[in-house]
Amino acid sequence: IIFDVRRASESLRPRDVKQMAGRAGRAHGQVGEANVHIVLTNDDAYTWKKKFEEDSSYEVRSTLNNIETFAFHVISQVVRENITDKESFEYWYDRTLDKFQRIERKEPIPVYEDIAKELHETGSAEFNEETGEIKPRPLGRICAAFYFSPYDVRDWFNNITVLFKKDLLYNDVCQAWALSNVTSAKEWDSEALKKHTEDLFEQVASYGLTAKSGISARFLAVNSILNGKYPRIEVPCYYSVKNDLPRVLTAIES
Repeated sequence: IIFDVRRASESLRPRDVKQMAGRAGRAHGQVGEANVHIVLTNDDAYTWKKKFEEDSSYEVRSTLNNIETFAFHVISQVVRENITDKESFEYWYDRTLDKFQRIERKEPIPVYEDIAKELHETGSAEFNEETGEIKPRPLGRICAAFYFSPYDVRDWFNNITVLFKKDLLYNDVCQAWALSNVTSAKEWDSEALKKHTEDLFEQVASYGLTAKSGISARFLAVNSILNGKYPRIEVPCYYSVKNDLPRVLTAIES
């Protein structure tokens, strides 16, 4: 059941509502199909019926377009024991949109062993190359429970381990580095931002810590949040980091 078609004061696009509705069509036990109800006023209902009828201008594309994205989705299936070996992986993958679209576009099909090795290297799963079996590790269970990338969880684990060994766990600048210094960090850099983060980078460097490229804004945002401050410059990722930080900390505590 979808209540209204607005996010805050903004009206959603028809494709966004269709994407939400499409979740009801996913496999749920033995149920082959499901109904979606959208609750609207009569006037809105009339308008949206026309929008749905007219909106056919885009193609739904699978997001399983690279090995890192693939690993992110596969680890949850490994934790649920839906994927335990090559045969079960192929059974799962045969029912995905990605398989259908790759065949249609004549693109190569992902290799199970490559995905399994990736998960093994991130520490989220244990892959036996001889038997082909794959089992979840504690980091993998955290990924599945909190819907995080195995690469991010690996980096947080490694970063926190470094701080522990250096006795820097209670240094707020180093804590900000540990939470921000992840593989999937987005590029938010600007000249103004760099000037404000130079001091932070100099401090972490003095502790022998190496920062990855593209973490400037996230680094500043996390450090500001930990100190109960708001940066007086525009940091596009500030609110997303602030909203996600409790979930990140809960994952790390686990």
